[in-house]
Amino acid sequence: VCAGGEDDTFARQCFDGVDIHFASDYAATSAVVVTDGQTRSGVDFHVTEGGMIRGTIRDKETGSPAGRMRMQMDLHDGTGNLVETSYIYTEDSGAYELPGLPRGSFYLVASPSYSVYGGTQLYPEIDCPDGDCIITNGQAITFSGAESHDSIDFSFDAEASVAGVVRDRTSGNPLGGVRVTACLLSSPIWPPCYSATSDASD
Repeated sequence: VCAGGEDDTFARQCFDGVDIHFASDYAATSAVVVTDGQTRSGVDFHVTEGGMIRGTIRDKETGSPAGRMRMQMDLHDGTGNLVETSYIYTEDSGAYELPGLPRGSFYLVASPSYSVYGGTQLYPEIDCPDGDCIITNGQAITFSGAESHDSIDFSFDAEASVAGVVRDRTSGNPLGGVRVTACLLSSPIWPPCYSATSDASD
């Protein structure tokens, strides 16, 4: 049983009092054994506020924010072992936050999930062919407390796109500043949607 981590603001701690800094730390945790109808008391935690990673997911070709999408974020410890996997949604601006990170040095791997974008990247924007990277070739992100690391950005190629022009129905003139949203209906989860803003050109 663990508290904190993933999308929480507190760093992860597992029972009994084990702070998770490395993948190997899970081996030191204690199992909580219960039987049907039993309540096990005393499963307590003492957590601390974790660090924060912030960044933007961009379209690799245009450099523009990729819009709202579901991302898989894999956090690896300083030796390259996977510590935890989080699934998050970016904002319409492509911005994301990954809170609740413990003290230590970590590598971050990002992959669009059920998205019109594809690929896997190791920070800082190192492409991983077929999802395979030497994790320790990336740039480690180090936390000594509850500080924030910003501009941890990634960029991906679009595997599909739609194009067109938004026009005024009366005049037929192109309109700028209109938000256009497309949703991926083939996704097995809640359909992710992607947004862009029209310009005033043909």
